[in-house]
Amino acid sequence: AADKPEIPPPIIAIFLFLIFMLVIICNICFFIQNCVFMKIKKYQAFSLIIFLSLIVNFTTLNTYPVLDRDEARYAQSTKQMLETGKYNSINFQDELRSKKPIGIYWLQALSVSILSQKDDLIKKNNKFNNIWKYRIVSSLFSLLTSILMFLIASKLFDEKIAFFSALALQSTLLFSIES
Repeated sequence: AADKPEIPPPIIAIFLFLIFMLVIICNICFFIQNCVFMKIKKYQAFSLIIFLSLIVNFTTLNTYPVLDRDEARYAQSTKQMLETGKYNSINFQDELRSKKPIGIYWLQALSVSILSQKDDLIKKNNKFNNIWKYRIVSSLFSLLTSILMFLIASKLFDEKIAFFSALALQSTLLFSIES
């Protein structure tokens, strides 16, 4: 019998994927910086940061399973909140989660309820089970964080430093996994 290739653990796969994405991002940055067709110099770095943030944050929403125990607890608590209709008290199974801020649960519930409208007609019992509906809030806020990093750093420093600081933020492993 032929030996099956060993599948790397999820963290190693994520790390390899992020290294691959960083190489692609650097190549895209080099191409756009040297591109003759880019006439608008003022918004070049800003649009590139938005483009790269969209690639890094939104291409892997449904790719990986739940990696962190907090992500599973937030998603399950939001799912229970949506199923029971109790939006003021957050529970994880039978345990009250009053130590955590309630805003993230409300934002996740809003995104899941908006994105589940079509699923409501197709699959009645499965509409709250897609993890990407819970992750989209974190991805939107990481996109916003990169934009704010670029804007604040461009006011404090020059645009080149702002670009590379936002790029460095997007390419860190912890920021990419947690968002």
